[in-house]
Amino acid sequence: MSDNTKKVMKEHLQIAENYINALDTAESKKDLINAINTCKKEILAQYKDLEEISEDFYEKITGKKDKELFEISDRVGNIFSKEVTAYYVKMGPYMADQDFMAAFAEFDQIIGSNPLFGQNEFGQDIAAKVSTAIAGEMDSMATRMMADSSETDENIVTEIAELMNRFLDISKRYIAKLDEAVTARKVVTATDGYVNAITKMIPEMKAQADQLKLIMARNDKPAQITNAADELKRVLGDDLKEVMKNKQELFNEQKVQKSVSKLGDILNKVPF
Repeated sequence: MSDNTKKVMKEHLQIAENYINALDTAESKKDLINAINTCKKEILAQYKDLEEISEDFYEKITGKKDKELFEISDRVGNIFSKEVTAYYVKMGPYMADQDFMAAFAEFDQIIGSNPLFGQNEFGQDIAAKVSTAIAGEMDSMATRMMADSSETDENIVTEIAELMNRFLDISKRYIAKLDEAVTARKVVTATDGYVNAITKMIPEMKAQADQLKLIMARNDKPAQITNAADELKRVLGDDLKEVMKNKQELFNEQKVQKSVSKLGDILNKVPF
């Protein structure tokens, strides 16, 4: 079985290398789709062989018992998790294209369902590395490709930062009102007012959500965005928990709990 295992894995490696080479020479959307579809079909055609060698494969790579097989597997993992990233920029312009995304979605499914790496249960050594690399990279690939290939308009950055800071300001005012509240009625009034304010901002937040997602996927995140995000995390995390703890007696009242429940629902809808 060992000889067949190496034979199948060498073929698997060749498919991966051919894929990278095809991406490297691709000059159009059509070329990229052809590269994706070819790799997809060749891996799919290997499914039966990959299933048959799985037991022998994992036995041989555990503890690097078979150095050559381990190195082949490591190479496959590096191709799909690292080398492919060099072509994100080339793919990026087509991530909104229906044909490209259809091909890419099918490719993602085939890679993720790979009977050798896609659903392994060993959780160790190179098998885990390859499985995690393939699944993890594919899940976030689209966002990173778009982020790497898109120029963010400074006006958009400013608009998002201003929106986040408005959200931050009303959150701080809400916490200040909670801190001053001495009755359940005042807590409810403050909470309901905060919920209404957020509700009015939700459409604007949703309109900027995709742009913010791309910005936060970049390596060079604008400081005005990251500062606002960090401050929001602190205010709606530590500060809110602290004031609720201090006002625990008021928050235990039923009408306050009902109001806070509405707040929880609306915060779950905030796309930031």
